[in-house]
This record gives sequence, C-alpha cells and structure tokens, in this order.
Amino acid sequence: MIEKSLLAQVQSIYLKSRRLATEAFTGEFLSAFHGQGMEFAEFREYIPGDDIRNIDWNVTARFDKPFIKIHHEEREQTVILVVDTSASLHFGSTGATKRKYLADLSALIAYAANTGQDKIGLILFSDKIEVFIPPRKGRSHVWHIIRTIFTHQPSHRGTDISVALDYLNKVIHRQSLAFLISDFLTEETYSDKLRASNVKHDIISIVIRDPLENEFKVPYLFSFKDEETGEIIDVDMSSGKNRAIYASVQKKKAVILKQSFDKLGMDSLFLLVGQDYLKPLIKLFRIREKKHA
Repeated sequence: MIEKSLLAQVQSIYLKSRRLATEAFTGEFLSAFHGQGMEFAEFREYIPGDDIRNIDWNVTARFDKPFIKIHHEEREQTVILVVDTSASLHFGSTGATKRKYLADLSALIAYAANTGQDKIGLILFSDKIEVFIPPRKGRSHVWHIIRTIFTHQPSHRGTDISVALDYLNKVIHRQSLAFLISDFLTEETYSDKLRASNVKHDIISIVIRDPLENEFKVPYLFSFKDEETGEIIDVDMSSGKNRAIYASVQKKKAVILKQSFDKLGMDSLFLLVGQDYLKPLIKLFRIREKKHA
C-alpha cells in the first residue's frame, strides 16, 4: 500500500513532467528521434558501395554471396527506460537524492515519448532485474511507469549493468531507443555488453551524480557508508590538498567514462543532482538532430 504523501509526490512528478513535455520538450524529442527508427523490408544482393554494416551474415552464408538488409524509415518507435535502482542512488547531499532526480528525469522522457505516440517500456535493475514493464502507449501506462520508478523498493542493493543490458536484448526484439540511466558507480566490466546492445539498439547513457561525489567544498572529516556493501569509509577533507586530489581523481574517472561511451559511438549526458536537466537534454537532442540530418 503506497502512503498518501508518497502518492502525492508521484502525482506532482507526473504533472511536472506533463507540463515540461508539453511546453518545451516534446518538439525537441520528436525532431531528434523520429524518423531514425528503421523497419525491415527485404533482403537484396550486396552492391559495391553499400554500407557493409547492413550485410546479413546468416543469409550471406546460406547463399554463399553477400546480401544486405533493406529497411524503411518508420515514424513510431519504442522507447525503453533502463533505470538503476541500486542502493547508491539513495545518496543525496543537496536535499534531494539521486533516485528522486532520476525519477523526475525519467518521467519527463516517458511523457515526451508518449506525446510523440511512441511506445514506452521500463526495465528497473539492481544486480538483478527488479521490474519489467513491456512497451505500450497511453497516459495511464506512463503514470504506471512513473509510479513504479518512484515507489519500487528494490530487493537487491548492488549494481550490475550487464544484467540489465542482457535483459534488454532478450525482451526487446525490435530496434529501440534505450535510455540507460545510472550513477555508473560500479567496478564491473560491462563495455562488451554495452557495445553489443548499442549495435541492436540506439542507447543513450545518462550519468547521474551527486555534487559531493565530484568535489568537496567544505574542510571536514567525512564518514561515508557504502549503501551497496555497508562499508564505512572515513575521508579526510580538512586538507585543501586532499580536496584537490579527490576532485582531480573524480574528474579523471568522468573523462574515462565519457571516452568509453564515445569509443562505442554512443551519446551520453552527465548530470548533477540539483542541476536543471531540461536544457542539457535539449542540447543533446539538437546535436543528435544535426548529426542525423
């Protein structure tokens, strides 16, 4: 049973996302993504100059000569939110947690997709698949997705992005636009899985961090509890030198993560809790629109 106060918060997020999508976002979403979806039409024999990425190797092997897949552009597409619910998302130093910020952002994307007549689905993951809501259309469906993101209590505390990507490929058979939303605070190696998933789908990675995870601005001795492992870590930030080292290390990690996305040819967005996410999203979408024009 969901508490009335929590239900009121979910309703508030839903109304906010509907207003933002209607006033400022849906047009950008449609321009950036519609027309990019491709529907299979037929096979034909390879002609020199064709894009070799369209070669179907199974048909090629069967006929002992290269064939390519021909696709037609389609307007409707499937949008999947692949959302991290691990315990590290509960952290917040600004009055809001990463999970609350993530819920707001996801709600906006879900409502914009629905306004554009796209199907929208949800995969919630920790170190296992927590929830799967198959893609559908309709306001009641969007409400169900937003409510689930905001209220679901994960059964596991860890993070396994590979599990989420494997499941995405397993349950979503047609090409989709997938938003992978996480703080990406994990030691696992998932680049191979991400590469394979990005071949099948169009994946945008959205990295959400708390400002304190990037930089300490106050000189204190901090004690942190790793929500996923329970480990208590003392961090001495009374020294300006330590604060500078910490900020430098975190910046380097962010650069490496961004480079890993770029290497895979993926779009990505890095956001801080408390930051206005609407403008960075619109900027990303406009860049995509120019790229595919």
